[in-house]
Amino acid sequence: MSKEIKKLARHSIIYGIGSSLGAAGSFLLIPLYTHALTTEDYGAVELLYRLCSVLMIVMFLGVRQAYIRFFFDKRGDAVWQETVTGSTMVFVAISCAAILALFFPFEGLILEKLLSGHVTDTILLLALFWIPCEMFLNVGLTYFQIQMRSLVYVLINVLFVVLYLAANAVLVYWMRLGVKGVFLAQIGVTGSIAIGVIIYIAATTRLRVSLEIIKKMIIFGLPLLPASFFMYLINNADRYFLGIYSGLQEVGVYALAAKLGTVGTMFLMDPFLKVWSPFLFDNYDKPDGPVLLSRVLTLFTLACVLVALGVSVFAPIVLPYVTGKQFAGAFALVPLASLAAVFYSISGLVDAGILIAKKTQYKPIIFGIAAAVSVAANVALVPIFGMWGAAVAAVASMITLVMVNLHYSNRFYRLPIEWRRLALVFVGAIGTYVLCDVIFIWSNHSVLGQIGSVLAMVSFPLLLWWGKFFTLEELKVIRGGGWKQGWREADAAVTAK
Repeated sequence: MSKEIKKLARHSIIYGIGSSLGAAGSFLLIPLYTHALTTEDYGAVELLYRLCSVLMIVMFLGVRQAYIRFFFDKRGDAVWQETVTGSTMVFVAISCAAILALFFPFEGLILEKLLSGHVTDTILLLALFWIPCEMFLNVGLTYFQIQMRSLVYVLINVLFVVLYLAANAVLVYWMRLGVKGVFLAQIGVTGSIAIGVIIYIAATTRLRVSLEIIKKMIIFGLPLLPASFFMYLINNADRYFLGIYSGLQEVGVYALAAKLGTVGTMFLMDPFLKVWSPFLFDNYDKPDGPVLLSRVLTLFTLACVLVALGVSVFAPIVLPYVTGKQFAGAFALVPLASLAAVFYSISGLVDAGILIAKKTQYKPIIFGIAAAVSVAANVALVPIFGMWGAAVAAVASMITLVMVNLHYSNRFYRLPIEWRRLALVFVGAIGTYVLCDVIFIWSNHSVLGQIGSVLAMVSFPLLLWWGKFFTLEELKVIRGGGWKQGWREADAAVTAK
């Protein structure tokens, strides 16, 4: 077990370095955007990105997920894997052209109804032309991901972050092109890197294509299309309802809070999920597979909660220094946004049984239930409570997503969930945050109060220690010098059980 976990950790750390640079890039864009864009501009950018996301869901038809799954059907067969890769690239090209051609006639309606006339048709066209660039880059990065070529993956992402920051500094901040500058930067940087990645993959795989493989991948992926649409509703219903009931200004403030709330967990989730699928399919059928996967789920949850706690505590301290005054109200929503992001991260692991059994037909049911909760909660809460209602609706929908996912997944592959340890993580984190917030408010937001609230975070690991969260093997590892021995004894304990 130790060998597999160390391999997973090694690749996760490499991906984590890339994600940390990406998170740093996103953080650096916050002061740039909040000083160069109005809240209405920021809201328009957010809604345009959401529109592009739903179009990409339709264009992929679930084939990206199928690409990862089919790639491992014949391990070690280079011709098969090259054919799966080439077939995916060709499918994406055809799908992009077809969907964009069908979408263009509705351009005026989108500008009027969704964006309230705030952006021009030129900006919408730029956003649409960015979509194929993003999709081809996405497939290219997936190619490196499933081959566990984490270093190449990270280098490409580092290049993207550097170029994108520079492009935004010139186009958005210096030239003051506003929303138009955001998407000009996206097209220029994403398109350039995507072309290079496509050329490399075409040269190494010879772009072998099989219509039979494309057909099978579509059959596998089609059930994921409605599931992806429902996931889109889960992630975006709050923005749309805020736009309807409160306007683009409130969408902009809420979007900033959501970005801050998710940046920490995405820093963990993004690199981890890139190695999770290969790790899952390599280990699920081993004798200790279920116990191994359950342990990984617990430790991953702990890491996500710890980061979310840190983001929630630091948000009211840091935000006033990096954003314009019109975004000052965002920090209060960060804890709820962080909690929703934690459950979203967990949902990416608890569907293991569905992926293993290839029972993707259950995905629309799972995501449909969570989407229904999201829409109902937003309809009930946003008109009355505004951004707070949207934040609560997000948490409710993500918790629903995790529990329903786990219910159906366990029909095919049961994970021995460590419920006591998980409950201790969440209770300890909530208690720690309340203590930090009380100190911060009691001190009237003074510097001493800020320092005290940060220092109070140490109560979280102490609560875990007091609640006997850590196993004996994990304690040996924590105390140092016991990595090999600790994992060896953990393996022996699992074998004995």
